[in-house]
Amino acid sequence: MSGEIIFTANTDDWKAVKKLKIEKNVQGIDIATFLASVSISFDTKIEDYLKKSVNAKPLDEYIDSITKGTFKTEEDIAKVLKAINATQANKAINACIPEASTPKETDLLKSFLKSYLTKKTLLKINFCVDYSDLPLKINKGK
Repeated sequence: MSGEIIFTANTDDWKAVKKLKIEKNVQGIDIATFLASVSISFDTKIEDYLKKSVNAKPLDEYIDSITKGTFKTEEDIAKVLKAINATQANKAINACIPEASTPKETDLLKSFLKSYLTKKTLLKINFCVDYSDLPLKINKGK
């Protein structure tokens, strides 16, 4: 396997360059780690840009309210999972969406906010939900 992977972002508020040269000795896990580091950049910026379009405070407060305490039993975890799909969760999501949003924008924002709710909630109860949540240490020597 050989080649390279390059990711570049160059906007007013986001400058990022990530490069990986792939040589014969590069292991699959090295490539996976590099791609996860790119995913971290994406996830951070998705959240930043989402918060430029909505007021996430009602949803953040809801997440805080359902993740108080400890989560040691299956019942504790089930309770949190149920809360992600509860009517109150939908109310918190709806409270984040600007009133001037079109129906199409509203549907898209709801989808993003549902993902935001799910990911943030699971992270708060110590569930790693995707690669961007891994505690990565990038080996820059490769």
